[in-house]
Amino acid sequence: QQNMQIPKSSRVTRAIIDVKDFNDNFIKNRKCNGIRGKKVTFNFEITISSSGSMKLVNYLGNINSLSRGEKKLLDITEDALLKTSFIPGLNNGEPIQTVIKQSITIPRDFCS
Repeated sequence: QQNMQIPKSSRVTRAIIDVKDFNDNFIKNRKCNGIRGKKVTFNFEITISSSGSMKLVNYLGNINSLSRGEKKLLDITEDALLKTSFIPGLNNGEPIQTVIKQSITIPRDFCS
C-alpha cells in the first residue's frame, strides 16, 4: 500500500492598504482646502504588485453622478492611493500581484 499525501491547499492572503500612509498622503494634499460637502464613500478596485506598490486604481462608481466637490475629493483620494504603500498579497508565503476592492470614506466637511 502506497503512502498517499494530500496536497496542502494553497494559502492566499489579499493585499492590505497601509492606512497611516494613505491618511498622511491624503492630508498632505493641500488641494483639499475649502471643499465642503457631505460624507462620501468611494469604492475602488486596486491592483497591487508583488512588491506592494499600486499598479492600477479604478473608481467603481459613476463619476457623472458626483458633485464638483465630490469629483475633487475623488481626484485627491486617487492621488493619495497612488502614493500609498500596501502590504502585498501572499500565496504560500510568496508575494503575489493581487486585485482588491477598497472603500474609502471621507467624513462630512473634512476639507473645510
